[in-house]
Amino acid sequence: MWDVTPLWTFLLRGTNIVLLVTDSTVENVVSTKRVYLNVIKKRKQDLLTFCLCNKQDLPRAMRPKLVERLLNVRCYPMVGINPTFRDELMSLVTTAIDEWARSTGEIESKI
Repeated sequence: MWDVTPLWTFLLRGTNIVLLVTDSTVENVVSTKRVYLNVIKKRKQDLLTFCLCNKQDLPRAMRPKLVERLLNVRCYPMVGINPTFRDELMSLVTTAIDEWARSTGEIESKI
C-alpha cells in the first residue's frame, strides 16, 4: 500500500469541499474517521465536508445516521452500482457548491 500522507498538504491546497466516501462497514468508517481527523482536518480546518455512505444495499451496512454521528459530518446513503443514485450525487455536489458559495459570499452556483 502506498503512503500518500506527505502529499495531503499539496492535495488540499485550494480545496474548499471534501466528499468522503465510505463503504459503510465498521472497519472502513473507523479508517475514514482516522484519515479525516488525523490527516485532512489537521491540515485544513475550514472545509465543507460531506460523506457518501456507499453500499447501502448490503446487509451489514452502517446506516448514514450512525456514520454521521461517528464522523460528525453530514452523511447521505449511496448504492454506487445503482444508476438511480447518479442524480442524487449530482444534487449533493450542486448543494455543496452552493452552500460553500453562500458561506464565502461568492456568487451562487449556476450549475
